[in-house]
Amino acid sequence: MGVVTAELARAATAAGAVVRTGAEVIHIDAAETAEVTYLAGGAEHVVRARHVLANVAPATLDRLRGRTPSQTPEGAQVKLNLLLTRLPRLRSGADPRQAYDEAAAGWLPERIPFELYCHTLTDPAILPPDLADQGWHTMTAFALQTPARLFRDDNAGVRELTARRCLAALDEYFAEPIEECLARDADGRPCHRGHVGPDEAGQAADRLDDARSCPSAWTSSRLSFAGVEEVEDTIAVLASVVPEISQCGALVASTIHSGTATVRTL
Repeated sequence: MGVVTAELARAATAAGAVVRTGAEVIHIDAAETAEVTYLAGGAEHVVRARHVLANVAPATLDRLRGRTPSQTPEGAQVKLNLLLTRLPRLRSGADPRQAYDEAAAGWLPERIPFELYCHTLTDPAILPPDLADQGWHTMTAFALQTPARLFRDDNAGVRELTARRCLAALDEYFAEPIEECLARDADGRPCHRGHVGPDEAGQAADRLDDARSCPSAWTSSRLSFAGVEEVEDTIAVLASVVPEISQCGALVASTIHSGTATVRTL
């Protein structure tokens, strides 16, 4: 991420832009041209431009423009960034750098690191009401250090090995085997599916596991975002608030893959 940010700053500076940090925007006036008022160094400053990119929520943009937000969404998470003098030791004794080293050497990591989410704890609407009423949930694991090239020669075999290693890792932390909690399809196979990112040639790699005959409402989904309702095909959306102001960081593309919605944001 640091390399991308540095390159953006370099390209902008080379094109004549001035990158200013530590500045708080307090007002945006969008008429025939745009004026942005900000605080920096204890003083108030104004810059004028033909266009403004506002990487803020719609409600925040309304307040900056002196309007009363029609709806104010409430965030429910905190991100904590830490600067460490060294990596802390893990209770397991594992080296947190090992997974990257194994992947870089062309091996699927023995212990795959991943991020775990349970979206239905806060948004049960992901599931149909009958499944939600029965106490069903969805859980998502974002496996890391698994470059797509590892799946190229033996896609099915590596997919299966990846799933086994991720499920085994979960069992180290849960009080009961995750397999006992997984829903089953008509053939008794566990309902888990996934996909891996593009390979080096830019082609999408195969899905980790197809949906089989698991509940259809779980294997297909519909989106409603920023006024775009029931997305059912490939779309590109860039929210334009007024001609002079565009929001960045919002939903810019949604692609439907075999009935499953994949959301990409910038």
